[in-house]
Order: sequence, then C-alpha cells, then structure tokens
Amino acid sequence: MKLLILSDLHLEFHPMRVPPGDFDAVVLAGDIQAPGRRGVAWAAAEPAFADKPVLYVPGNHEFYGQVLASELAEMRAAAQGTNVQVLDQDVVTLASDAGPVRVLGATLWTDFRLKVLGADGQWRRDARLAAAEAGVGLNDFSVIRVKRTAPESGVRRLRPLDTVHWHQATRRWMHDRLAEPWGGSTVVITHHAPHRGSLAACFERSGLSPAFVNDLPAACFDGVDLWVHGHTHDSFDYPVARPGGGTCRVVCNPRGYVRWDSALENRGFDPGCMVVV
Repeated sequence: MKLLILSDLHLEFHPMRVPPGDFDAVVLAGDIQAPGRRGVAWAAAEPAFADKPVLYVPGNHEFYGQVLASELAEMRAAAQGTNVQVLDQDVVTLASDAGPVRVLGATLWTDFRLKVLGADGQWRRDARLAAAEAGVGLNDFSVIRVKRTAPESGVRRLRPLDTVHWHQATRRWMHDRLAEPWGGSTVVITHHAPHRGSLAACFERSGLSPAFVNDLPAACFDGVDLWVHGHTHDSFDYPVARPGGGTCRVVCNPRGYVRWDSALENRGFDPGCMVVV
C-alpha cells in the first residue's frame, strides 16, 4: 500500500494544491489548517484525494482559538459522509493487495521528558522546567481552551499538565491496541514526534524542544512498521530498532510555513512523499 505523507501545511496562512499521484491513501499528521474543521473540509474537497481514504490526526494548531473537545467534535462531524477519517485514539483498517493494514492515530502530546543539551555539554532531563518554559513560551497555552471539570463550569486555558495527562492516556491506549493480535502491517500516526531522532540539531539546546518531541521507550515501537508524525517543521526518515526484532521506520514530511518570498520554511518538503507498507 502506497501512503501519501503530509503534515504541517498551515493552510490558514498559505494555500496549496496537492499534485496527483499514484497513492492508495493519504496520511495527514496534523497542523493542516486552523480551525480543524476547515482542515477537514479542505481534505474532503482536495481533487488529488478524491475517492481515496484520508486519515487525519489533529495537531495543536487545529485547536487554536477553540475549545479543544468541541473542535475535535466539529472535526469528526465535518468528516461524516466524506472520505476523511479523523483519528484521535482511533484505529482503522485499510485493505490492500498485500493484506490489511492497521492504522492507529492520536495527537500524542508530549510529557516534557525529552533530554536537551545544557550549556555544559551534558544531556539533561527536567520535565518540570520544560513544562514551565512551554507554559509561557508556546501559543498553545494561551490560545487553546479546555472545558473545566465538574463541579466547575465554563472553559479555561490549556495547561502543560493537561497535555501530560493526555500523553499518558494515549500511551496506555496505544499499548493496549498494539497488544491485540494482528497479522498484518501496522502504521501509527501522531502529530508530536515519538523519538529523539526527530530532534533537529539546531534545537538540541532549546528548552522548548520537550514540547515538540517525545522520547518514547523502545518497547513502544514493537509491532509498528511505520510511524508518521509532524510538528517539527523538519523532514525525517530513519529506523528505530524494535526490542522484538526488526525496525520501525519513522517519517516526517512537513511543509511548515511559507516565507514572505514564497520560499518554504522546510526546503526538504516533498508534496508527493510516498511510503510503501
């Protein structure tokens, strides 16, 4: 099965058309358009995607200016009756000539436990400090709202601790799904990166990197053949050794932002990036 891999198109800032291609399904790994319902509408109307399944995992930008749970529901509603499926802790099965392909999709916010390079040249993990830096340094925590829990009502700003809890819940969900018997190929789609191999060298010292990249244990990759992510605005394609044998291929193909001179932020972006599983 040939999968077209795209992420971080940020269509709210600059439109694009996808070139026709010989792919069987489309993977959209988040940050396609804000708000997310417009990203779904774009994917459903994109001529290159006609009559092909489109698997859409929300990124953080899908929820900018919105209440997260409400916007996720709007995305799912917008996808009804179209070729788009919105995945956030959801599993779908795709049919192919080589056998069925199981796809797990979730945003996978980070737990801020990624090690970053200190001024002394040592790699250090400080999840509390990283969460605090993200809380004041990222727009996520000023423009995304979440519903208050009972007995309180109304909404409040997203907090780093919210994303830690969601990360943990998604990890448990993935563990349970991957433990289920399956004889075919398995693809995982997340928005946030799963492995420190997706940490660009220029961000090794950034205190905000733990909000972009996870550093999952090797066991999380067992049973996974392909892991697609977005969020980093740098392209990646590398193997991760699985404890049970073999490797998991990790792929990221983000467009990123379009600069004032029409140059792409990510010059490695390939609008026709295809991966075979």
